[in-house]
Amino acid sequence: MFGQSITTSHLTAHNVTAKKNLLTFSSSQERDIFAKADSTVRELHSEIQDKKNFQAHVERKYRIKFEADKDKPQLLEAAITKYEKLAADIVSWIAESEQKVVKTYDERERQLKAFRDTQGVWGDG
Repeated sequence: MFGQSITTSHLTAHNVTAKKNLLTFSSSQERDIFAKADSTVRELHSEIQDKKNFQAHVERKYRIKFEADKDKPQLLEAAITKYEKLAADIVSWIAESEQKVVKTYDERERQLKAFRDTQGVWGDG
């Protein structure tokens, strides 16, 4: 019923890159860039999980409500309308948080590259 905008494999690809970078740190500044992004991503993953838990709660709540109101068309229609709006909002909230994860990874990579370029590490290669 609910879609996901970013696949698990997409996020996993970022994690693999992160692990490779972890092995190639040449300074504490690089470790700091990585640690800050890692901390932000952990917070965002927690936020995403909270939103998914809320999504499951809403689905259970409305499933019960739909069953209770199945013989009351006006109430059922109102509940369905309210549910559809809330469900769309939740999917949007999850997608926004997932997008923040991707942006955090991208920003981390940009910062690491910029730092390494100024230090003569990795260059343009």
